[in-house]
Amino acid sequence: ILRYIGQALDPSGTLYPADPMVASLVDGIMDQCSDMMIGRKVYKYKQRFGFPESVFTEEVTRTVETCWKEEVLPCHLGFFARCIAASPTGWIAGTPTATVADILLAAILKNDVSKVGPLPNALAAWVDAVYSLPAVKAWKEAEAAA
Repeated sequence: ILRYIGQALDPSGTLYPADPMVASLVDGIMDQCSDMMIGRKVYKYKQRFGFPESVFTEEVTRTVETCWKEEVLPCHLGFFARCIAASPTGWIAGTPTATVADILLAAILKNDVSKVGPLPNALAAWVDAVYSLPAVKAWKEAEAAA
């Protein structure tokens, strides 16, 4: 959906890059966002994923939640932090401007992951930078006014 939005609503080709090589990197980063959250979604929404309470017991849920918080999530956060640190522009895909991958990752980190525990300082600062973009600020203001 974000690919479509970026292509259809941004004729400049910056939200979703027109260059296929850069676009594939943006797609990969968005997939990594999904990978980061899938474990949490499974233990929070067991039956949506086909796990009845008889299989995904409270004990199993606690075990999976602990593994996600202590092992899986830090691995993904480290990956994203390294991508941002290596970026010549500060945007996750090294693009001149923010893409849909930046917006997606920042939203997940701010609205979901940060509720699990504090973000590493570099990622927290990056999320603040994304939310400081004029278009994002305008959107958030319009959302609050609605």
